[in-house]
Amino acid sequence: MKPTKFILLLFTAASFVLYSCGKNDSKEEAETDGIESIINMTLSTSSADAKENFGKALYQFYVGEGTEARNFFDAAITADPNFALAYTFRAYTSQGPKDFASFSNKANSLIANVSEAEKLLIELNQTYLKNDLDSRLNIAESLVEKFPKNYIGRLELANAYSASDREEDSRQQLLQTITDNPDKARPLLDMANSFIFEDPKDLSKAEEYAKKSIEVIPDVASTHIMLGDVYRAQNNLEGALNAYKKASEVNPKNFVALSKQGHANTFLGNYDDAKANFAAAAELDDGGIGMINFTILTDVYAGNYEDALSQYQSEIAKIDGSQSSRMNGNVSSLLSSAMQVAYHSGNSEVLAAILPQYTEAEMKIAEDVGTEQVKTSIGAGLKNWEARLAILNNDLETAKAKAEEYKSLMEPINNPNKMNGYYLGMGLIALAESDAASAIEHLKKVDSQNIYAQFQLAKALEMNDQTDEAMEIYKYLSTYNFNSTTYALMRSTCMSKVAE
Repeated sequence: MKPTKFILLLFTAASFVLYSCGKNDSKEEAETDGIESIINMTLSTSSADAKENFGKALYQFYVGEGTEARNFFDAAITADPNFALAYTFRAYTSQGPKDFASFSNKANSLIANVSEAEKLLIELNQTYLKNDLDSRLNIAESLVEKFPKNYIGRLELANAYSASDREEDSRQQLLQTITDNPDKARPLLDMANSFIFEDPKDLSKAEEYAKKSIEVIPDVASTHIMLGDVYRAQNNLEGALNAYKKASEVNPKNFVALSKQGHANTFLGNYDDAKANFAAAAELDDGGIGMINFTILTDVYAGNYEDALSQYQSEIAKIDGSQSSRMNGNVSSLLSSAMQVAYHSGNSEVLAAILPQYTEAEMKIAEDVGTEQVKTSIGAGLKNWEARLAILNNDLETAKAKAEEYKSLMEPINNPNKMNGYYLGMGLIALAESDAASAIEHLKKVDSQNIYAQFQLAKALEMNDQTDEAMEIYKYLSTYNFNSTTYALMRSTCMSKVAE
């Protein structure tokens, strides 16, 4: 799916650490021959071994082979423990918030002895620890202005523009990167991803870029996975399933390809096959909590909310304080999914029971990252959940107070998307008050890529007799076909609305 707009999503299951396999040796040698000339940047290490491993790592990283990338970044660091940029990119392949912060901060401690381009990339990485998108965008723009041929810089600027809801600017950067680097798959993959998820969407162009990425690098899973994602967006679920199977043929150890097969089978209604896919993926995914959640979601898609909540509670009961810091994000994600199902099904008792555990998991993440900005953002997110519990308890004044606390906490955060949670919360409160006009006003201010907010907006529009506009949203969501807890909760309703 699209690049995350908030750092904490880096630490949920299967983020950044997506793929693991070897590849064609001759292609790898071509990618790592003179890595500094390839990326148009001076590296502040004199170690030939460090440069060689860093080049291999970057190749793996940008074609989505996260586990292999992590291993090569580790090798680069071993070859030169003072190689600052290797720590920065090692952070991006971390499996948990504590490691991300540790590697990021190590890179920052070595910043005095790096080249100017490296310095900007290290500073950009630091903005994730501060949830500071405004500074990230400024740094990325400076990086491209000073080093216009820097491959990494243009990708970072494209990502920063996308995160700032400046998608046309993002696509222009990707087009320039494609022109400058016709042998690279990453900008093609990012362009395909953009046309799937970002407005204005164009699935024909997404398919074109996905197929071009396969032409450039046919022997990695990520290019075939992207084509499968395009087919899902086109509601060609059989085509998607076949593309994901091809990805598994290319790389049998790729747990994401297996998981994606599970998603396609879920939307096809092949729930037993989907569960088998997720079980197979869990064997390859160190931790597997994400696969547990996807397995439970098959019951949510089938409308069996009580069974799903029972399964969540069973899995949650297995969680204890011995969870490693690497797992905190995964545990938090599982708890969040359970709360979403509880909220949607009106089960205040289950939501109230899980919220303290979720709070503990989130505070562990805040402690692991260690910055005040992330602590504040997490604290604000908890206020939103307290507001939702108050809504279920029909205590709307408390819900409004919690929403205002969220707003106050997020005010100093330098991120243009910081108020999404506030507007969503106020929209939910307005819906609970049957105030369709206010709900519409608030929900239209939420990032349009937030499908849960879009679903609630459709409900508000329908309540306000704006049926045509509501149906456009229901129609889009009915074939959205990308797996998440919120989508599992809305898909059947959207399909029913369209079928009426």
